[in-house]
Amino acid sequence: MTVGTQRDCLAGNETSERPERAIGIMILAAGLTAAATAAAPAAADGPRPWDLSLRAFGTYDDNVALTSDATGVGGTEDTFGVGSAVSGVYRLVQTSAWQAGLGGSAFYNRPLSTPSFRSTGFSPNAFASYRTGIHQMPLRIDGAFSLSRDWVGGDPFSSAFSPNVSATLQATNRLLVSTSLGARFSEFQDDGALPEETSRDGTAYTAGLSGTYQLGAGWPNLTLGYAYAVDNTDGTDFVTEAHQVNARVDMPLPYAALLSVGGQYARVNYPDFSTSPGRQQDNYQVQTTLTVPVGREVSVDVNHVYNLNTSNIASFDTSRNQVTFGVSYRF
Repeated sequence: MTVGTQRDCLAGNETSERPERAIGIMILAAGLTAAATAAAPAAADGPRPWDLSLRAFGTYDDNVALTSDATGVGGTEDTFGVGSAVSGVYRLVQTSAWQAGLGGSAFYNRPLSTPSFRSTGFSPNAFASYRTGIHQMPLRIDGAFSLSRDWVGGDPFSSAFSPNVSATLQATNRLLVSTSLGARFSEFQDDGALPEETSRDGTAYTAGLSGTYQLGAGWPNLTLGYAYAVDNTDGTDFVTEAHQVNARVDMPLPYAALLSVGGQYARVNYPDFSTSPGRQQDNYQVQTTLTVPVGREVSVDVNHVYNLNTSNIASFDTSRNQVTFGVSYRF
């Protein structure tokens, strides 16, 4: 397998990763759910203007190359991996109404049996948050600009610039309503053999709406959401329009542990696909995460993600299980 082919496989080989990346941007932009809303005040509890965390993790992936499940294709590769990550933020402004600052994150992931798929990424960002109110209902408005740069197998893979804005309204004592808009301007190192069809360079636009209902202390939080995304790429095979619905339950457990179970469904259309028949895909995902704090600074987590992508073209059918175990330290 050539380096170029490896990159295409990691990017989905025209299967799942490109639509999922667009949907992922949607989720990030719309991510002011109960957990995010609770996390922001915690960062400003004391006078310290910065936060820094380190993470080490192990992974298992049963289809690291994203090979199709279609009969006659085969060749799926499963692998264990190890990795590390660091993230931090420095708040230049920190008042009861305003927060603004700079942040960033970086990661390294190395599959043990398929080292050619090792990946590295770096993403700096700038952000601002403003708290106000409408008719005695608390309102938070967030904006951020982020850059990202990724490498695969030691070679440049992609870069992107992503602005987004979101707003969260506490409509009642228990109901949070969030809306968001985002964009992502992407450039990939490899445009493929036929750039007019296979280039993934382009701009994705996203919009999302979600609601979180908090049942009360010691009870689960329930989140429902909808998102819409379009990806206008230079290559016709990656132009997409997607509708997504998602649901999540965040359940507090004894010893301050948290169990999150969520699922999402996305219908992805490829209106300019270069071959006949036109391509349409249904993407399903189920994710379960258990996080357990160990003291004030350390936490451990276990995460499982199952993806199933079904298409009207059999060679794009894929399934994938990813399991991660991590240990995080927050300074």
